[in-house]
Amino acid sequence: MNPLFVTVLACVFTGNALAAYIDEACANSGECTVTNSYCYKTFSNCDKGECQCKSGYYEEDTQTCLKERGIGETCSSSTHCLYGATCNSGTSKCACTSGEEYNSKLKLCVTSGLKAITEECSSDSNCYGSSTMVECHGTSTKTCKCKTGYITDAYTCRLPHVTEDCKVSPGCAEQVDVGTGQETETCDTNDLKCKCPSTADRVSAVAEGVTYRLCYSKYSLLVRDQRSCYSNFVTLP
Repeated sequence: MNPLFVTVLACVFTGNALAAYIDEACANSGECTVTNSYCYKTFSNCDKGECQCKSGYYEEDTQTCLKERGIGETCSSSTHCLYGATCNSGTSKCACTSGEEYNSKLKLCVTSGLKAITEECSSDSNCYGSSTMVECHGTSTKTCKCKTGYITDAYTCRLPHVTEDCKVSPGCAEQVDVGTGQETETCDTNDLKCKCPSTADRVSAVAEGVTYRLCYSKYSLLVRDQRSCYSNFVTLP
């Protein structure tokens, strides 16, 4: 099946095609001359994007990307710290704030005592995440797990997306804000899989390295607008 192209307004950028510094327009990462920068695009095959610092680096200025600091590493600002940590004014080192601790599975500073999926717990309130999604489950040894209808993803819980198994309640994931024409997916009561409504096609697109399976209006898939870049969404069988 030939690819269908979708107009995604979020892909529009202005500026010079030959970018050099952070926040300047680019067509590919080769145009971003700052060390440890790349051409960020809302979708991987947008025509244009902006030069941004790579993951794990922060913008010192428009010509410098510096490595972010881990727990215990020297810092001068909280924007330099990873994992939701802050720069302690007394030690000038990245640390979780008072009442928080670093969870190595979540790679995040969380309220002290909160546990990730698969970690031991004593009650639902011990588990990190929304109480509607997680629970402390077991008999002699209890661990945090996703409730029925939710999917485990990197030690957290989420609703399923298009093509994934689902339950009528709680249903499927809500829309991802990636452009006009998107429609809400629903849990099919026959085979219990997340599907698009009859007015939409299932499409696949990559944004920030993540592959999304979305529902887009059949009409929006036919739109052409030269003022915006095309995302080359591919219809799924």
